[in-house]
Amino acid sequence: MNKFLIFGVLVFSLCEALGALVVVRGQSGEILFEKEIIVKLPTTVGDLTVLAFDSSSVPYVGDRKGISKIFDLEQKIEVVSDREMKAYGWCFSNDGISPDTMPDQTFIGEIYSKIVWFYGYARYFNGEWVTQCSVD
Repeated sequence: MNKFLIFGVLVFSLCEALGALVVVRGQSGEILFEKEIIVKLPTTVGDLTVLAFDSSSVPYVGDRKGISKIFDLEQKIEVVSDREMKAYGWCFSNDGISPDTMPDQTFIGEIYSKIVWFYGYARYFNGEWVTQCSVD
């Protein structure tokens, strides 16, 4: 087979796929899970996450639209005072950026991507949500 044809097929194939790393960090920032995976483009953070978790038997509750529990960490509400509360749950960053979109609406790029799931909270204070995906 022609060397140029082989090279062209390889380059075309690489443009159609993406390497990505999915990481889950616990409450203290420790790594609970890490998996490198190759996916076809286009894909979303939600699709990539479900694929990585299912192929590694990670216990979770959720789907491509959102994750409510990973391992033993699940959503919870902490009432701080009569004017303040914190809603804890799973947040994600895509290459270091925490978008304002859901995982199934967040497309990953055409280069190597790093998806990090972390346990954070949204803070409700004096009648409005003032932060999201904060960590202590």
